Amino acid sequence: ENQFVRSGYEAGIRHADTAARKQGFDVPDREVVAILERPIHRDELELAFTRDYSELEGITQAVSQQSNRTLAEGLAAGEGPDDIARRLTDRVDKIGKTRATTLARTSIIDVHSSASLNRYEELGAGGVTVKAEHQTAGDRRVCPKCASLAGSIYTIEEAKGRIPVHARCRCSWIPVGGS
Repeated sequence: ENQFVRSGYEAGIRHADTAARKQGFDVPDREVVAILERPIHRDELELAFTRDYSELEGITQAVSQQSNRTLAEGLAAGEGPDDIARRLTDRVDKIGKTRATTLARTSIIDVHSSASLNRYEELGAGGVTVKAEHQTAGDRRVCPKCASLAGSIYTIEEAKGRIPVHARCRCSWIPVGGS
């Protein structure tokens, strides 16, 4: 999980640099590895790793609860070990895969968003106020809640923690220059 979180964070930095250049910001050429060494990025990644570990523990607990329930139901119904094992395997696979996929996608959007905002904050350190505009994926799968937020502009501080809006959110931030 950590390698995907780090990759998502790196992609957020690259996205931020590209989007900022498109908006006319002066973005110094720096390797992503050098940018990640800065405390703001290092601390954010450590927080994301810790948060994801807690979420993975939640998946483990959910799988354990469902396994116990499936086992108890099978025993109560007088099912044999092979039948119970098949139901357990099916149940664990469905819960584990669904929850893990949701966690991975949501975590990557979360760190992508954080990386972008942190990078915009760094770019604004030269005296230019950078704001962030909420951008959706722009397709038919955008939910009504995200669609209603599209184009909303926030200060960097106001924007922090707003994306992901929900599990499996696909929104991101683009920079807007300000005074």
